[in-house]
Amino acid sequence: MPKVARSQSAESITGVQAMQGLGVKPPKGFWADAWDQVIRRPSAIIGLTWVAIIAFFAIFAPLLANGHPLITVPLAENGTKLVWLVDDRGTPYHPLDLSAPRFDAETNTLTRQDGTTTTLRERPWISPLVRNLSVVDVLCVVGFFAGAFILFVPGLGSRGQRLGIVIAGSVQAAVTVIVVSIALSQFGASRSDPSLRPLLTEFPWLVPTTITIGATLVAAAFAFIPTVLNPIGRIAIVSITAGIAALAIAEFRDAPITRFDYQNQVLRGRIAATYTLVPWSQSQAPTDRDAKNLPPGSMSDQPLARSAVARLPLVQPATPAQLERAMNEVTRLPLPETEKDEIRSIFRGFLEEEEPVTREQARRIISDALANSGLPHHLGTDGQGRDVLSQLMHACRLAISIGLVSTGIAVVIGVTIGALMGYFGGIVDLVLYRVVEIFMAIPVLFLLILAAGVLPRNTYVMMAIIGCVTWT
Repeated sequence: MPKVARSQSAESITGVQAMQGLGVKPPKGFWADAWDQVIRRPSAIIGLTWVAIIAFFAIFAPLLANGHPLITVPLAENGTKLVWLVDDRGTPYHPLDLSAPRFDAETNTLTRQDGTTTTLRERPWISPLVRNLSVVDVLCVVGFFAGAFILFVPGLGSRGQRLGIVIAGSVQAAVTVIVVSIALSQFGASRSDPSLRPLLTEFPWLVPTTITIGATLVAAAFAFIPTVLNPIGRIAIVSITAGIAALAIAEFRDAPITRFDYQNQVLRGRIAATYTLVPWSQSQAPTDRDAKNLPPGSMSDQPLARSAVARLPLVQPATPAQLERAMNEVTRLPLPETEKDEIRSIFRGFLEEEEPVTREQARRIISDALANSGLPHHLGTDGQGRDVLSQLMHACRLAISIGLVSTGIAVVIGVTIGALMGYFGGIVDLVLYRVVEIFMAIPVLFLLILAAGVLPRNTYVMMAIIGCVTWT
């Protein structure tokens, strides 16, 4: 009993103290209260976890699934490691491809076809994966770590302020990329466009000036958004965001290369390549083999078994002459010599056996022999030979983009219409509610099918349609 009395006396306050506000808990904000309600529900936690997984792959898919090697090293004919020679534009040259009179080995000076000269720098390795990232890829990764730092490091303001900084910074970076890309597209300022190199050579300040002006104008507009009450802090935030976006555009404005000939160069002994976790890009399909509809766990060289038995009869057992001819064709297959020798030994075994062999039996045996050769397809391939797992990982960004853009459009339209109806009331409320009913009656799926058949197939068009008809 004494303990209970002491507890009650410690929690009780006088009337004067209550009038002074002592013992009163400060009220929660709307978003804080909403977040507390969300985290109390297991189903909401499961949904947030799934969204977090999708967002993770949307951000890091180009780093986790990419057909460009993570690291490449040039090799000599005897397999000795060499160094890459890189010019001022970032273009790498294999040392075996350079010779006089265009290249001076003593000074590492290269004369290009347009007559300009450049001094080549030596690099022990290069990363085609990093070189072929887009501006969006780079900003997504940088934004992830910057946002995590702002949200989880204390001392940068309240939770709402930090979240507002992250959202405003993300929107500012996106708007900067759009504005600067539109400005650069007016004169096609791409380092990979040979027709514009004279223009960019004569006016080297053109591209940096355009990027700087575009990033500065967008930053000036976002400086008026009160994410931080301190004007100096606000200017610092928009300036840092503008600088990061401008640097990303300047370094990664060229379109990624969609040609993947690294495996052939590895077979020829020109380079040594190290790939990321999933060594395939989402649209990459081999052109030297039939890799369609491979089962999960297949290797990239297994489809070559179909090419190895292509000259055998489709149904009838193969004759010794046909097996000899197929064995001679093995030399043309894009395989290492050790794998070619193994396939030749399989054909010799067919010739030594008295039992006839069909094309399908030979294909299965050769395919099993190539089970450890090439690069893996963890979830197999589709009907066009593209890796399924890579497509799933890269599709996460599209799913997130459609959700964010279409929902953002719907929120803007819905909040605007709702505010007008609530503020004016009367005839305005009546007319706008009829508009709401009209949009509620529109079948979204039918409209999307119709738009896909009539309008150009553009993802952004679909985003706009979804956002404009789902705000009710």
